[in-house]
Amino acid sequence: MTEENPWERLDFNGCEQAVKRLTEYLSHELSEGEQAGVELHLSECRGCFAMFSFEEQLLKIVREKASEGHAPDALRRRILALVSGAET
Repeated sequence: MTEENPWERLDFNGCEQAVKRLTEYLSHELSEGEQAGVELHLSECRGCFAMFSFEEQLLKIVREKASEGHAPDALRRRILALVSGAET
């Protein structure tokens, strides 16, 4: 028994399938078949291509900005307190 390809089964619903895999696609976490399916859809769908391009640029900017500096100690302590559930 072969594994069913969701891109063939849901061809009419490619945008929904692509959007469901947006994060994994941009993080390179999909299988080769899923990655190829998303890329095929993006080559044919301008709307999804624009959305994926925007998200990709946004992630790039966030990663760059996050690596540029460090939060002040007071902010770090406050965030850690919030994450741990402690009152500040």
